[in-house]
Amino acid sequence: MKNSPDPTLHRDREKQFIDHVRGLFEDGRLRLETRRGIKPITLLMPSIIEGERGVERGEKLKRLMLELGVSDRQLQSKMPVGERIAINLRQRNFWMFKKTVGQFVVASISPTRALLTGQPPAPLTAAEVKALLSQMELSSDASNVPLTVALMSTSGFTPEAQAIASGITGTALVLIEPNDAGGWSVHATMDAKDLSNLLDPEQAEAKRHRVREYLDENKFDLLSGGIVSEKIANRTQLPLQIIEAELRSYAKENPGLAAKRIDGKLMLFREGSALSIDPGGLNMPFWETVKGIFKREESTERKISRLAVERAGLTAQRERAYDEIASVEQKESELTKGFKDSTALAQRRIATEISQLRKDIERRQQILGAIDKKMNVINTGIHTLELQNQVSPEKLKTLENIAASSEEVDVGMAALQQLDEEANSMSGVGAMEVPDDVQAILDELKGKEEAPPESPMGNRVAGGEKTSQRSREIPAPSVPERKRNEPEPG
Repeated sequence: MKNSPDPTLHRDREKQFIDHVRGLFEDGRLRLETRRGIKPITLLMPSIIEGERGVERGEKLKRLMLELGVSDRQLQSKMPVGERIAINLRQRNFWMFKKTVGQFVVASISPTRALLTGQPPAPLTAAEVKALLSQMELSSDASNVPLTVALMSTSGFTPEAQAIASGITGTALVLIEPNDAGGWSVHATMDAKDLSNLLDPEQAEAKRHRVREYLDENKFDLLSGGIVSEKIANRTQLPLQIIEAELRSYAKENPGLAAKRIDGKLMLFREGSALSIDPGGLNMPFWETVKGIFKREESTERKISRLAVERAGLTAQRERAYDEIASVEQKESELTKGFKDSTALAQRRIATEISQLRKDIERRQQILGAIDKKMNVINTGIHTLELQNQVSPEKLKTLENIAASSEEVDVGMAALQQLDEEANSMSGVGAMEVPDDVQAILDELKGKEEAPPESPMGNRVAGGEKTSQRSREIPAPSVPERKRNEPEPG
């Protein structure tokens, strides 16, 4: 990451470090060298000056961009600006005057020229570190006072520059750099060893989180053998003390895992079954637990709750088993991909490993079968208790009361229905008949609403419709009545 030509990464690293240092200005753990010994900053009167004296923030970056002929505002907004903070540590003397007794300088250094031109950034050399220290000593507001310097290089330091931190005298020096594992590496002189952990922007919680991430990503190593603490230290570039403490904590949280020293090295490995059950099937402790729940003299709801807890534990065990099977299958897939391009000896080794992996999957599937049987027993027990709870005498007594109330409601509804029928029969008495002329108008209006719309074809068709209507209105001539006893024709 520190070798990346992306200026955004360097700017983010600079901001993370400077924000972390600003947060220490009111932290009593920040103890600095003064003429009166090592003092916490909270007992001093610090005078904080941000930026270089006489130089505005980002002014050097603007001048360098003009020099290189780079006029890209978007690029300028992504660049680190070289933050610098100088703190004069003061105390009152015998006459109550404020007097400087020490100085603390923090500076962020970035490969600005390389980032502007798109070249690979180079780490800070020993000569550049010495030049920076000399400049800070010359620009110090107070001479003959202890000076503590913290230099952070977003592109890192060369091994020779790192060696300065162990060989320099007279100045407490701390060198901070980002590492490729996502954390920070800190190098300090003997006088500043106590500041090493404090000036590390990655706090303990974040370091422990990175150890957990590594363990989660390498679960297969736990299934097949174990993970050595030194291997994690090489990958994460974290102190062994933090890694070992986290391995012990991880082993306590995950059944079946153990963290023990083997040949002087702490190793996390599988000690027993992570599922804590016999792969052969249902064991006696499980049956005793279930029987004990049913024999308890307590409410049905409480028994159901206890069984639900047992079921939740089995569900967690089943999920862990599925995760382990997925890890084994992923490992098999990786081995299969590399089989074709491997030598004959390597192919035999891969085939042997795959055979062992498949046997391991079968064993875990047997464990899953046992877990499923246990869950079936518990689910049946919960169902039985819930059913008993539904048909308990207390519940049925309540239902009897409800049924009795329902009968009274039915009687009342029947009486109400009879009254309603009588009311309807009385409403027809004395009803006013519609007069003939009113009824004729009603029929006429209803006939107009039901008549079909006029055809869009002209007057001829309309006239024809009127004629047709008149023809419908003229009654057809009546057929003369046949004479009585006259036979029908044909």
